[in-house]
Amino acid sequence: MLTHLFTPFDKDDLLARTHDNDWSFAHQCHIPINYEIDFKKFDIIVIFWRCTSYKSIIQSLCHLAAPSNIDKICLLGEVNDETIILSELLDLILQAGCFPLILSDDNDALSPILNALERKHDRIQVGIVDNTVEYSSAESTHFPLNILLKQKTSYIKNLVFLGLQNYYCSKESLDILDSLDFEHYRLGETQKDIELCEPYLRDQSLVSMNLRAIRSADHPSVKMKHPNGYFAQEFCKIVRYVAMNERLHCLHFCGFHLDPDKDHQQSAQLIAQLIWFTASGYESRLNEYPLKKDHIIEYIIDNQNISANLLFYKSKLSERWWFDLNSIHGGHTEKKLIACTKSDYDDTCQGDIPTRIWRLIKKENTNQS
Repeated sequence: MLTHLFTPFDKDDLLARTHDNDWSFAHQCHIPINYEIDFKKFDIIVIFWRCTSYKSIIQSLCHLAAPSNIDKICLLGEVNDETIILSELLDLILQAGCFPLILSDDNDALSPILNALERKHDRIQVGIVDNTVEYSSAESTHFPLNILLKQKTSYIKNLVFLGLQNYYCSKESLDILDSLDFEHYRLGETQKDIELCEPYLRDQSLVSMNLRAIRSADHPSVKMKHPNGYFAQEFCKIVRYVAMNERLHCLHFCGFHLDPDKDHQQSAQLIAQLIWFTASGYESRLNEYPLKKDHIIEYIIDNQNISANLLFYKSKLSERWWFDLNSIHGGHTEKKLIACTKSDYDDTCQGDIPTRIWRLIKKENTNQS
């Protein structure tokens, strides 16, 4: 029984005064009214954990059209606020082969999410979308980088930060990322070409997205206002890219404080739209992994700088690109693919290995030695 894990929503109360919108996301998805639920019937399980504003978010979903995969989406009840309970619930959802989307006011959910994933997977890659790298040299369980560093170093295969605003980041935190060869990209770098976020996050097992990375004019319900950040439509686009990732096991939204004494309709509507774009991205998955020979085009580049034939692959299905990191060793070793762009391939053809790929090559050589 799931009685200790969550409390079912009062569906009539949540959807009151919106009965004319029976075409909407909230009306068409599954909202359990008791503890009898078979997770295996669903693809996406939406979890509200320590999310004080869940009613406003669900009511905003009453104004959004239901995606075509709506019958495979479940809005679970209010989850018990103990961290061990969230971890236990995620165990059940992941074992059922479902994709959990967790919403919480702050980033306290990160630790139980990692614990659940660690029990199921040997190694994972983590993506963080935020405007800062929160870190403290003192003992802390709250800051994301502290939480991630507490995990086994062999467990976190790679870590990527997107959307950073350097004036919010301490030199110490950025130095730690560099010393561990973890990737980090500034807001301006990704806003120049928002589509770059797709390959940066394509291989991640877990992505946690803090909504304070959005400028406050678009997302006003935050503790501290920020004049700069992603535009709402840019953030929605990133969410869709993330949800399209077939290797993604879990997605987390946090960084919203919808004060009931203030007007928070704009932020509630934005969060509802992020849920909608998650469903849209998930529905657009092409099941390309593992890459099948009939579905890819192989490109071989003879690079004199490192005396190796570098292998790139292009999908015939999505026209997305990958680089085989193991190709630097020569021979026909098992493929070790990293997501990249056509521009990476074009630059390599000109003899100019892109910075990101070169950094990963050096990291791979270090690991081999």
